Amino acid sequence: LVWSVDRFGGPRRMSETPSPTLPGVPDTHQQRESPSSSSPLMDDDAHTDPMTNYHSLAGEERRGSLELEQHESPPRGSLEEPVLDPEGGRPQPPTQRPGMDEDDELDEEMLDQGEQVMSILKPVTLTMILVVFIVKSLERLNDYEGNAFSSIQAYEEKDTDSTSTKLGGSLLNAIIFIVLILCVTVVMLVLYKYHCYKVIYGWMIVSCTLLLGFFGGRVLFLLLDAYNIPFDYITFFYVVWNFALTGVLAIFWKAPRLCNQGYLVAVSAILAWALTELPEWTTWMVLGAVALYDIFAVLSPKGPLKALVEISQERKEPIPGLIYEATNVKLGLGDFVFYSVLCGRASLFEYATVATAFLGILAGLCLTLFLLAIYRRALPALPLSIALGIIFYFLTRVILVPFIADLGKDQIFVQGRRER
Repeated sequence: LVWSVDRFGGPRRMSETPSPTLPGVPDTHQQRESPSSSSPLMDDDAHTDPMTNYHSLAGEERRGSLELEQHESPPRGSLEEPVLDPEGGRPQPPTQRPGMDEDDELDEEMLDQGEQVMSILKPVTLTMILVVFIVKSLERLNDYEGNAFSSIQAYEEKDTDSTSTKLGGSLLNAIIFIVLILCVTVVMLVLYKYHCYKVIYGWMIVSCTLLLGFFGGRVLFLLLDAYNIPFDYITFFYVVWNFALTGVLAIFWKAPRLCNQGYLVAVSAILAWALTELPEWTTWMVLGAVALYDIFAVLSPKGPLKALVEISQERKEPIPGLIYEATNVKLGLGDFVFYSVLCGRASLFEYATVATAFLGILAGLCLTLFLLAIYRRALPALPLSIALGIIFYFLTRVILVPFIADLGKDQIFVQGRRER
């Protein structure tokens, strides 16, 4: 799920800006236009001289204009600086920043949107690199075989199984995963709808503690074993405990922004690595099923994520969850996880498949952010990236890798033509 906090780099429409009203300052325009408003000039029972009332009303209007100017005038040279009408002297809506033409404003807006895109691409890239590093590092352990999700799988994949058996079994595993994700999302929606915030945050704190402590400790232990680094158990548990506790505080309480974002990336990388332990057919089936589920959950009128975002916008409060926020764009950590699962699975074959899957994911994410700027609504962040990543992976595995292998076997080198 990806959505924008405000409008994604778009200009603010002047018609949507309410007219400023200061406490204690009469709205003289409404008084003059409304025939039912009680004015001293229209009161038949008033015994005061009409000219006196007129000058009194004019004085209040001038004082109100002065107070409005003192409260609402921004610094000179800013985008919201009012432009005075030469005839009436009243402030008019600003057209553009003084000293800048339309091309300069367009360039500045494009630069701002480019920064927003890069602020999302950087953490996604870092997460995928971390997962690939962990997966390739643990290949050193020849006797390592693990699957943290074997207890919820209905089918255990074997190399001797037929293609139809693998396809049917992996599809069944994917359905189980989607049902679990749907149940968790619905429970989160119900708790959020009925203001059960303590239950939600307690649930997430326990989950993050177990994830950083148990899975993070497991990753650290395996990396120490893979690189043959000596470490005593007392120091090991001390490091893991502090890592988990600091992460929970950084995510759910107070911490520097960089520390908070770093732990969000760490959580995504650890969970993504755990999912790469799934069997190959199950992994690809789960990725495809999650991308389809993301479309339903975000775009369907009865989608749980769509309902969650609508309630959040109605209450004007953030969604309680693990969300990475960069500038004006928010991206759920689930998207980080499944992007990295795809790259981690691709790294188990060849580095060429990692590179192409990586480019496909980033291309899909850029297209999603482009659509976000157009439609200005919450959009599913998985379908385009997962689809392009899977397509690029299998094209590289089936066509590009065999082609490169044949070139290397026959000692054929492709060299570009040098221009003189």
